[in-house]
Amino acid sequence: MPMHDVSMNGAALVGSWVAAVIYGLNVPLYILCIRILGKTNRILTMVTSMHIILATAHSFVTLAYLVRGFLQLPTRAESDVYYAVQSTSLHLGQFWLYFFLIMVGDGIMAWRCYVVSKRSNFVAAFFVLLLVVYFACDVTNLVKIAQTQSEEQFFEAFAWMTAVFTLSLGIQFAATFLIIWKIWANTLRRSAAPTHSSNLAIIWMLVESGIVLTGASASVLIMFRMKLNAGALVAPIHAQLSFFIPASIIARAARLRHAARQDQVLPGSIRFAPFRHGGSGGSGTHGSSSQRSSKPLGSDETHKSTAFTISEARTAQRVPEYEPVTTLKAVH
Repeated sequence: MPMHDVSMNGAALVGSWVAAVIYGLNVPLYILCIRILGKTNRILTMVTSMHIILATAHSFVTLAYLVRGFLQLPTRAESDVYYAVQSTSLHLGQFWLYFFLIMVGDGIMAWRCYVVSKRSNFVAAFFVLLLVVYFACDVTNLVKIAQTQSEEQFFEAFAWMTAVFTLSLGIQFAATFLIIWKIWANTLRRSAAPTHSSNLAIIWMLVESGIVLTGASASVLIMFRMKLNAGALVAPIHAQLSFFIPASIIARAARLRHAARQDQVLPGSIRFAPFRHGGSGGSGTHGSSSQRSSKPLGSDETHKSTAFTISEARTAQRVPEYEPVTTLKAVH
């Protein structure tokens, strides 16, 4: 019994609509990344800016591709033929932007593995080699697609695209596995029973590991290998996720680094109320309940005493904390 599939024009319509929604989230996420990064990491700022430019161009080309197929062609039959041919200029432009979007996102994932591995030269060399081979296969794949004249020829030329997705998944699986293992080793393994800290760590593990992007990449590869038109539905969504997931990771890691600099309490740790002049005892006050601070709020002595209280409480209660595994270090 043949597997149920969608039409090419239906896949293009639904995929473009969902991708447009994700792009609408990408723009404010990019602004957030720039505000958090500031001037502390110019290389990441430049990479993120280039990434959003690719995402924007992909969104506009996808819209033009949709308008051409549905509004400018007079009949349904012509629309079906247009979407079946993969070598049209708009579709090729969409493919080029799609694969470069994925490659930049995978580069960010590889960078995270490098940072988490404490800047291991072996890890760096491994991922640089993967990315170089990835780029060569990517360009060859796009040249092959440009030479196809039908849907059947497109799937016959899919061998190079399989190599591209395999290399992409290799990078994403490595990053996902390493980050999940680090978070589990640093946080979840310490908890004898589920706590707020361990539950929060699981949520952030899903964000930081990039497991959503890895799942989307695997879905696209499986659908194209099975010669399903549904792959054309998932592809534009996957393209915008290739910005959304890495940018979310960058924003998360940069915020944690900024919080650490400001001596803020990280998610999953114990929060204590600061000293209040004339306040009564309770959590957050150091000393007896009748003791009043003679120092104004915000003074150095108050700050040191508050930090001492937090340190004492953490040691006494042994509450496992969520430790971020990706902290952004300034790259000059």
